[in-house]
Amino acid sequence: SELNISVNASRFEASDVNNESDHIALTTTHKQSLTASLDSEILIGIRKSDFNSIQNSNENSDEKGILFKLGINKEHEHTNWNTELSRTINPGGSGSVIQKDRFSVNATRFMTDKLRALLNLSLLKNKELENSATATNIDRKYMQLGAQLHWQFAEDWSIRGGYRYRRNQIDNALNTVDSNAIELGFI
Repeated sequence: SELNISVNASRFEASDVNNESDHIALTTTHKQSLTASLDSEILIGIRKSDFNSIQNSNENSDEKGILFKLGINKEHEHTNWNTELSRTINPGGSGSVIQKDRFSVNATRFMTDKLRALLNLSLLKNKELENSATATNIDRKYMQLGAQLHWQFAEDWSIRGGYRYRRNQIDNALNTVDSNAIELGFI
């Protein structure tokens, strides 16, 4: 069992648009081995974010909220699973305050000692917080689904190939963007 407490502070300056934001967070994380093959991680915290527009003092805001992360790792004889649900707060490119909610599931199947298959699913929702002064309408939903094979054909060499599908939906846009990618790499 492991318990951590941390305080994080950051300052972000978007000089091109004369915006700045300050963030402070207090979090506690508890990691626990529940069984020999099952681990959990729980993070909970509070944060405060201040946004300031240097050009327009009417665009200043103060945001408070909850941060969390819930994670489970499970190891089977030939398969590892990792699941995570989280909420983070970060500055956007314009200095605005972005809340990011994320859910992910990853699986790795060891087919032989040299060949493994990987599957992953990620769902993400970005939201510019209501009182954020710049309101750039960057709220979006994002989904990624991927599969990959990884073959270790020599001690120092491996090859991997895979497919990845992505869907990106921006709330203020009429269209949804879909993309497909095929990857091949030598490591």
